[in-house]
Amino acid sequence: MKKYYILYLLVSAFLATPAYAGGFALEQQNAAAMGVAYAGAQARSGDAGFAYYNPAAIGHVDSLQISLNAAYIIPDANYNDASNTLLGAFPTTGRAADDGALDNALVPNISVAYPLTEKIVIGAVVNAPFGLNSEFSRDSVIRFHALETDVKTISVAPHLAVEFLPGVTLGASVRFQFLDFEATNAIDAGGIAFANSIPGFTPGASDAFSSLDGTDWAVGFAFGVQAALNDRLTAGASYSSKIDHNFNGDANFDLAPSVAGQTLTVLTGLFAPTTFTSKFVTPASAQAGAIFDATDRLSVMTSVVFTRWSEFEGVTATFANPAQPPEILTQDWDDSWAFSVGAEYDVTKAVRIRAGVMYDDSPVNGAFASPRIPDEDRFWVNAGLSYDIQKNLTVDGGIGFVFVDDLSIDNASTLPENLFRGDLTTEFDTTGLILSLRLNYRMR
Repeated sequence: MKKYYILYLLVSAFLATPAYAGGFALEQQNAAAMGVAYAGAQARSGDAGFAYYNPAAIGHVDSLQISLNAAYIIPDANYNDASNTLLGAFPTTGRAADDGALDNALVPNISVAYPLTEKIVIGAVVNAPFGLNSEFSRDSVIRFHALETDVKTISVAPHLAVEFLPGVTLGASVRFQFLDFEATNAIDAGGIAFANSIPGFTPGASDAFSSLDGTDWAVGFAFGVQAALNDRLTAGASYSSKIDHNFNGDANFDLAPSVAGQTLTVLTGLFAPTTFTSKFVTPASAQAGAIFDATDRLSVMTSVVFTRWSEFEGVTATFANPAQPPEILTQDWDDSWAFSVGAEYDVTKAVRIRAGVMYDDSPVNGAFASPRIPDEDRFWVNAGLSYDIQKNLTVDGGIGFVFVDDLSIDNASTLPENLFRGDLTTEFDTTGLILSLRLNYRMR
C-alpha cells in the first residue's frame, strides 16, 4: 500500500454514497447536467464537462477548455424495526433503529479538452464514476450483516473526438479505473463455537470483527456519437464497457472482545490474519439523449440510460487461510433503466435557468437486498442556474432533491452465507439533497 499512498489520498477525496444513482453509479459529474436531471447530457457538444456522458462531447471545442465540478451529497437515511435471529432461536440484542447509515460525500470531476485541428479534439477526464459508503454501529442489530462498506473508484480517461462528417462527431476514451475496497462486519463467534459444541458459548454473546481491504487497477473503454439532425435538434448516444476488478487484499480479525473467537483460532485456525482474493464488477451502460431548441431562448431535452447491472452478481472473498470459509455477498442484480426530461431557458445572454425530473429504476434484487447497499427506486427533482462571469468563464450551479422508495430487507438464514449472520428484517427510509457547482473556463 505504501506505493499507492499519494493516490490513496487522492481517492479518499472521491467519496461516494450509494443512494443517489442507480446501484452504486454516480451521475453527479456536472452541475449544468444536474440542473436538468441529466436530460440531454449525451447530446451536449463543445463542452469538456459532458465527456463523462459521451466522449463525443469534446467535439467542436475550439480552444483549451477546463471544467472543474464538485457535487456534495447530503443524505438522510435511517433504518427502523430491525430484527435478527441467530441460528433460528437466539434474538440479536442491540440497536434496532438508527439514522446516519449513509455519510455525506463529495464527488469531484476534472475535465479538459484541446483542439488539435478544426475537426480533431483530445481531452481527459478524472472522476469518481462509482462508489458507495454505508456504516452501522457495532451495537446495531444489523452488525452481523454489515458494519462499514466503503468502495471508492477513480477513473483517468484520455479522450479523442473527430468530426467524421459535417454535423456528425465520433468520440472514444480509454478508462483506467482504480478501486479501493473496504468492508467490515461483526462475526458471531459465540454462535460458531456453539454450533461446534464448544462449551461455554451462546450465539450473539461473543462478537469478533472482520476487516477486508483491497485495491486494484483495471481498464475499460467508452465510445459515442453526436449528430446535428437539423438546425434545432441534436442527438447523442454512448456506450461504456463494464470493468472487472480482480483484486487481492488483506483480511484482519479483531478478537480482543471475543473469547469465543480466540478459542476458535486456537482450536480450528479460524480468524488468523490472512490475505484474500475477490472480484468486483462495475457495469456496462448504454445511454442516449436529445436536445431540441424550441425557440431561440428555450431548449427542451430528454435522456434514457440502460445499465447492465445484471453483471453485478455479488462479491465473494476467498481466503488464503484454508481454515477460513469464503465470505459471500450474493446480489444477483437486475438490469435497470433511467428516464429524464428537462428544460433550459436563457433569461439573458449571460444567465440561464434549468429544471428537470428523472425516474431512476433500482437494480436491487429484493430477495438479496443488503443493508450494505440500501438502494431502491428513486425520483429526482432538480433545478439549476448558469452565469457567464466573463465571455470565457461560466459558473454553473445545480440542486437536486432525491426521493427514494422505502426498502424492505429480509435476509433469510436459509441462504448458506447467512447461516451465522442470522435472519435479518428491517426497513430503510432514505431521502437526499445534492448540491453541485462547476467552473468552466475556455481560453480565447
